Amino acid sequence: MDQCNHDAQLLHSAPRRLPPARYKTLHGVPEALVSVTVDAKGQVLAAKIVQPAGALDLDVAALESARSSTYAPAVQSCKATGGTFGITIDFQPNDYACNHDAFVLSQGSPPMPDDVTRTAGGKATAIVHVIVAPNGTVGSDALTTSTGNPNLDAAALQAARQSTYSPKVVDCHAVPGDYFFKVIFDPNQ
Repeated sequence: MDQCNHDAQLLHSAPRRLPPARYKTLHGVPEALVSVTVDAKGQVLAAKIVQPAGALDLDVAALESARSSTYAPAVQSCKATGGTFGITIDFQPNDYACNHDAFVLSQGSPPMPDDVTRTAGGKATAIVHVIVAPNGTVGSDALTTSTGNPNLDAAALQAARQSTYSPKVVDCHAVPGDYFFKVIFDPNQ
């Protein structure tokens, strides 16, 4: 028996998509059993409900999740093959709590201008109001709290623009959102 044999398997489960208000009406934790057939590349060829979740919208969401998930193909004699297997899609209330404010994914580092030591105490803070677009890019920005030093303020704006953001999400849809980007200039750090 080859040691590299294994069945097709789920690698990453896609989120379950239901209207956010729907999760509040769930009783218990409904689940659906879905039969998934994948090809030798792990691509979904077919998905069907084997055991329904008890409501049509849940079954539709389970099928969508199963079709959008990522799979590894079965392997026999060390060669990738297709395969069929069952996965259980459950509906936890926190699966749908997708609302959140915009936030920083990766913060840009501001350059430390030479004149930072000329600020009071050598430490200065700037706050940049960033409007994060639905695609996570900076839609617009404006300095809301100045350091009193134009070079530091320009460095804070540059850092805010070079950062990457996650957009605000309302009812599981990305929308423009506010983020207040704070930069503390401290020559001692």
